[in-house]
Amino acid sequence: MRFLDLFRWRAAPSRNQPTRIARGAPFVLTLEGNLYVDTSGRATDVALAGGAKEVAGAGRIIVTKGRVLEITNESPTYHPSLAQMRTLVARLAGMGVDLKGNGGGAVVIVYKEIDECGVGKDGSRYRVVNSTAGVELIPEKS
Repeated sequence: MRFLDLFRWRAAPSRNQPTRIARGAPFVLTLEGNLYVDTSGRATDVALAGGAKEVAGAGRIIVTKGRVLEITNESPTYHPSLAQMRTLVARLAGMGVDLKGNGGGAVVIVYKEIDECGVGKDGSRYRVVNSTAGVELIPEKS
């Protein structure tokens, strides 16, 4: 199964789908394990989640050539915590998603504050790494 085959679209995709959106595409991973992404960048997290009150993960994701480069918790409704982002990354890895990023592991940014527009402030950066314990988020060195 290819990475792009994992997406199930709820929002109507645009005709000119970019391979990379500057701030990333909004995404939601439901509690049932369905991943919804809107590459047009126009869908809300609640719309992607079908109105669900709780999700396994949400935010923005940047994917280039089938490889995840960056994932953030920039979700104005769900505000995933670091623990939820760890679980999200583990579930994506379990689905066979390529989390190698640009070679050093995908970047995961967890923001302390997310405004009503879904823009994060004061974020901590992590790298996805595979270890004997499984997939982990390791803080990036400043």
